[in-house]
Amino acid sequence: MITKVKSINCPAVVHLLCLLKIMDHKTVRKYGLAQIYLEAEEYSWFRTWLQLRKRAIPLNNYFFSSLGRGEAKDMVRYVRKAWAEMGLPGAPTLLDIRTAVATYVSIAIT
Repeated sequence: MITKVKSINCPAVVHLLCLLKIMDHKTVRKYGLAQIYLEAEEYSWFRTWLQLRKRAIPLNNYFFSSLGRGEAKDMVRYVRKAWAEMGLPGAPTLLDIRTAVATYVSIAIT
């Protein structure tokens, strides 16, 4: 999944949620604009990533990307580690999580 963040709106107040508007994503044609709500601390992580990314030589304009066509292997490893730390069984792939979220959203909005 490659996601491009075109606009980010976040108040400076620490306790409010921040809204990220995802303008370009894999299923934009079917589902349209996506939104992610983050706490202020999580939003600061995104801002830090963008600042660090500027110092590198980005190969594209995507916020999240991988060099290959497959899953980002490091991300899968970290997701599986967090999954195990929560005491959940199995070893999900990112596609498993994406499918679960997409199914939930599809049910929730109909």
